[in-house]
Order: sequence, then C-alpha cells, then structure tokens
Amino acid sequence: MKRSLIASLLLPCIQPLTAATTPLSKLDLSLMDSGWAKPRAGKSIDGNALKIGAKEFTDGVGTHADSSFLIQLDGRAKEFHAWVGVDAEVGEKGSIEFELIGDGRSLWKSGVMKGGQDAKEAKASLGGVKQLALLVSGADGGIDFDHADWADAVIEHD
Repeated sequence: MKRSLIASLLLPCIQPLTAATTPLSKLDLSLMDSGWAKPRAGKSIDGNALKIGAKEFTDGVGTHADSSFLIQLDGRAKEFHAWVGVDAEVGEKGSIEFELIGDGRSLWKSGVMKGGQDAKEAKASLGGVKQLALLVSGADGGIDFDHADWADAVIEHD
C-alpha cells in the first residue's frame, strides 16, 4: 500500500484507548475501514467463528482487505499482540498482508499470507507510540476472498 493511500485511510478512524489491557474486539469497530462488509467482533467477516488454518479463536476481529484502523495510544501502551491470517472460511483462496504502523513507521509486517496457512504471531513494542495503525492489504491481484482475522488481538498498557 502506498504511503499517501495509508494516510488517506487513517485520518477518519481514530479510536482512543481507555482500559489497562484492551482487546481489539472491545474498541469501536465502526471506526475500522473494511474493503467489503463490516468488521465483526469475535467473528469472521462472514459471521462465522474466527479460524485461521486449523486453529479456532474465541476473540478478535474479522475484517476484509483493504482494511485500516487507527488507534490513539498517546504513548501509554506497551505492546500489541495478535494472531493473524486469512480466515479458514475461504479455504485456500485469498492472499493478504498485515502491517502495524506506529507514528508513521512500520513496526511489524506479516509478509503475504494465503488461505489455508496457519496463523502468524503479530507482536510489536509500543513504548512511546502515539498512534497505532492496523492495516490489511490485498496481495496477489485484487481483494476477492481476502477475509482477514486479527485473532486474540490485545493492546497492553502501563
């Protein structure tokens, strides 16, 4: 995703944090952009259980590429942690890339992930970061079947 596109996606969706440990699913997901349908707390974008590869998750957020979510941290967070991947509901279809951006710099990237692959751990230190962007972009031509899961996603605070 080009930086100018990222900037245009992020501006309208700032979400402040309020608790010591905040599950992503408890934030206001109406502020999360999704390339198709609406993001869902605790479910895939199609409303099924969150499942990446053979593993099912009880919490997280299902969305669809291209997706962005900007979270206002104000330098109070310590770490972001999640398991990410293409939801199993699309089988071996779909190809996406996840990225965490803190204050305009890349903190973590998944590389291209495809349907049927196991979840990948997303982990980034957030010390001093004022704004965290969670991005999902389509890979390998288009966004068809790009059902993206941020499973067991949490932000830890001081």
